[in-house]
Amino acid sequence: MPMPLTVSDFEVRQVTCELRYPEAYLVFDKTGDIFHHLSGKFTNLHSDSPTPTQTQMTADEGTIGLEFTAARLTTNEPDSGLERFASNCKTFFDFAVNKLEISIFTRIGLRLVLHKIFDTADGPIAALNSLRLLGTGTETRFGASSQLSELTMRWEGKDLGATMRLKAESGSLDAKFPPELGMAQRSVHKEFHHLVLDIDYYTVAIVERAQWDPATWIAQSARIMRKEADRFLTT
Repeated sequence: MPMPLTVSDFEVRQVTCELRYPEAYLVFDKTGDIFHHLSGKFTNLHSDSPTPTQTQMTADEGTIGLEFTAARLTTNEPDSGLERFASNCKTFFDFAVNKLEISIFTRIGLRLVLHKIFDTADGPIAALNSLRLLGTGTETRFGASSQLSELTMRWEGKDLGATMRLKAESGSLDAKFPPELGMAQRSVHKEFHHLVLDIDYYTVAIVERAQWDPATWIAQSARIMRKEADRFLTT
């Protein structure tokens, strides 16, 4: 029988912080200024797909998205405490928001994608179905299976909301090497089996620009997300 899960069993795989706001018409004029400023703050920054209303930039610190009604920073190599990520978000958001003269946010979201690695495909499914809260039993559902492979839940109030998803994932990676490389190993086969914990924590009510500090909010939100996810997993 699988051991009880806790958030500490999972490794953070991806983190995204996103702002949404009313139409920022200055994005047509200020994107170059924002890019120029960030090039002095982030490492190896380059533009991937610039358009008048949407620009994606990539740096060692992560992927930056700047749009007509949204801005976000995503990293696939987050630090465990998210201090560095929070600092990078503050660098980006503070400057971009000032340049675009944004005074309110319609939504602020922090998304954590975590995963736990298993040796076999049965591992993540067994771990998911071992959650005591589910109580799904052993009866086959819809003629498909008695085992859940994915679970999604949402909680939303007047000020805050959260979505949490647990999903069992399995797949494989296959590669063949040309003979002219002279490698003793001609091919590679790698299987992966994960249980993914995906949490999206966000504001529902309008937030005034002056009320929000990226570094403080991200640190506080990450603690809340971990605590609440842990409560769910161990219930």
